[in-house]
Amino acid sequence: MYIIIDTNIFRQDFLFHSEFYKLFGEFIRRTKSTLVIPKVVFEEVCYLYEKEWETKKQVLKKALSDVRYFIEDNSNWRDDSFIKNIKPDYERKLCEIFLYHWEIIEYENVQICEIVRRAIHRIKPCSNKGEEFRDTLIWLSIIGFLKKDSSNKNVFI
Repeated sequence: MYIIIDTNIFRQDFLFHSEFYKLFGEFIRRTKSTLVIPKVVFEEVCYLYEKEWETKKQVLKKALSDVRYFIEDNSNWRDDSFIKNIKPDYERKLCEIFLYHWEIIEYENVQICEIVRRAIHRIKPCSNKGEEFRDTLIWLSIIGFLKKDSSNKNVFI
């Protein structure tokens, strides 16, 4: 079975630590399902993860600064350069979570003219204002992916 997910699923728990997400990862492994991530979703999630990480680093730096204020001999607390060297590898983390039961749908085969046509004619998933480029790209990527193997069961979350 292919389980296709959108960005909002990742944003709720980037590292799948909650019980629900642990069960979700376990379900994928036990059923030998494949988690399918449209490339645009993967790129967006990596970007959002990086932004969240940067925010957390700033919070940590501020907390260290606050701790220094209260410590008389704070020489051991002066150096916060170690924070810069921490660079989480999100793709590797996903491999650990899903034990390589995942793949990325490329969007290079999606025709830009089809996205433009849908935007102009307000064809779903484009909105009445002709917006939703990203959603249309995801939608067309998924359709192209599913056309390759229509015999499989598929779920889009």
